[in-house]
Amino acid sequence: MRTRRKVVKIVVAATAVLALAGCVQPPPRVIPTSEPSSAPVFASDAAALAAAKKAYASYLAVSDAVAHDGGSESERLATWDSKAQLKRDEKSFAAMHADGHRTTGSSTFSNLALQSSELSSGKAEVVVYVCLDISKTTLLDDSGTDVGSGRPLTLPLEVSLVSRQTGSPSLIIDRSVTWSGTDFCS
Repeated sequence: MRTRRKVVKIVVAATAVLALAGCVQPPPRVIPTSEPSSAPVFASDAAALAAAKKAYASYLAVSDAVAHDGGSESERLATWDSKAQLKRDEKSFAAMHADGHRTTGSSTFSNLALQSSELSSGKAEVVVYVCLDISKTTLLDDSGTDVGSGRPLTLPLEVSLVSRQTGSPSLIIDRSVTWSGTDFCS
């Protein structure tokens, strides 16, 4: 009798194990697919550099116009600045306005060189080195006196530009800082 109970228990246990095993689904079979190809924003480094040059030239023209107006209406740079850069530019132009300064003439740039061009989440980031030349500008106070005679006339900058939107080759200024390394403008 005991043997029969043991056999019944083993059969019941085996049936339960098999029943439970039938409830467990094997992991789904994953069939690899090719990842969606994302076309690069720029076909080449030369194209990235050309886009950066175009964006920086436009930014510089508007920046000069704001400086000619003594820092007034710096929000005009919103078209050419990221939100973070616009805040920095507005702060700088507010100080210019508070000091009663304005400029005449035009800034130029040279030696635009590509540091890097990357794509992240469909947006491009292009970092360039550029020499900002303000030698053809004059910094005036509110009485029209030149107060900028001691300022440097060329500034080595590192400028980061980013896509306006995903997949767009149109760039805006995201950061512009004076280069702290060897002056590549002299």
